[in-house]
This record gives sequence, structure tokens and C-alpha cells, in this order.
Amino acid sequence: MKCLLLAAIIILSSLSGRSQNPFPDLPRGDFSSTDNRVVFSSVDGKPYNPTEYAKLASGSTPFFRDQWMKADLIDEAGKVYASNAVRLDLLGNNLNFRDPASGQEMVASNSIKWLRLIDTVKGADYMFVLGDQLPSAKKTQSGVWFQVLVNDKVSLCHQMRKSAHEIVVFGDGPQTTISTDDFYFLSAKGLWMPITGWKDLQGWLNDKKDVIDQYIHAHHLKGKAPQDYIELVKYYNTLGS
Repeated sequence: MKCLLLAAIIILSSLSGRSQNPFPDLPRGDFSSTDNRVVFSSVDGKPYNPTEYAKLASGSTPFFRDQWMKADLIDEAGKVYASNAVRLDLLGNNLNFRDPASGQEMVASNSIKWLRLIDTVKGADYMFVLGDQLPSAKKTQSGVWFQVLVNDKVSLCHQMRKSAHEIVVFGDGPQTTISTDDFYFLSAKGLWMPITGWKDLQGWLNDKKDVIDQYIHAHHLKGKAPQDYIELVKYYNTLGS
């Protein structure tokens, strides 16, 4: 255990010279214009088949958010796309969009690697990266979407792993319940480090243990929500070497 903690200290203490924002900044633009960007259309996808699941139980969804959002997208060739209506299927790791001509829901066939969902109601952005863009991620994670929660010299990514289970409700027939398990990863200096829990995150940040502990207690962080992980990693990035 001591060797593991020592390794974590050595790894993280060497990061102070790394440039900030290792993940690329996605572009912003006018969604009503196609002067400098390509808008998703039906030629970029295939029709979405919602009947692949049985009747969804209340509160179950395969999507990051059920609502449609505006989005900026980048494919493997670096081409930038824009769409007024996108939602991310985290169960199938598919990107769905509404065809602007027909209004039909489509599954994108383009090799999209980067995605920023824009929630105009809440005024929030959600940035995602496909696992094959992370050199140190496992091969089994290459087709998985990860949310970038912190984009800095030490970055924090979040996998929302969804799984579907069919149940039979008396008098209502079969239903599908979809559960979500949360997994966190630190990305720093080419390393991809799974975080098994709140204590594990603190262990990886152990080279600043005293100030980290003080910050946790002062701000009543418990590791019960993603915001706690975000806040702690953001604070760590403000600390000097």
C-alpha cells in the first residue's frame, strides 16, 4: 500500500510543468449558419429504432439527458459539425441527432471523437471524449464516451456506465430498467488512472495531503456527488509545486 501511495505522489508531483487544458477546446459558432461548419444531415446517419428496448420503466433512460441539446462535434479527420438537436446514448455509446430536414431521430455514422453538448436552459456545457482518444485508456474503453469534468494539468473524466435489465410488472408486461454506475478517472501526463472511490482520489493527490485535507474539511466535501470530485481536482490544480 505504501508503494502504491508513493507511486501516486511521484506521478502527481511531476505534473506542475505540464501545460494546462490537455483536451482540445471545441469551437463555438452560430448554429443558424453553415459558413464555417458542417451541419448534421440524414446522410450522416441511420434511423434510430427506439423499439430495440422494451417499455422503459419510469426514471430509466439510455441517454445522458433525455432532452435535445445543441452540440459542437469533431470527427476523426478534424471536421467540425454543428447540430441544434443532439442527445448522447450512453447505453449503446451512440450519438443521436434530429435530422434538420425530416425531423427524424438518427444515429450518427460519422466517427465523432469529441462532443460538447450545450444546455441553453441551464446555461451549462458538457464536454465528452471518445475513449480511443485517450492513449492510456484500455482497449475495451475505446468506444466508450467519457465526460470531461475538469480540463487542466490534472484532468478528471467521468464514465456513466449504463446497463439494461428486463423486468416483468404484474398487469403491465415486460419493462426495461436502466441503471447507471459512476466511474472516475484522472488523466495527467499521458497517464490514465482509474479512481475507485473518494479515498482513492485523495490518495492520488497525496503530495499535497495537508492542504487537501484542510480544504475537504473546510468545504464539507464527502465524495457523494460528482461536484465534490470536480471541486477537489480543480483546487488541486491551483496549488503550486
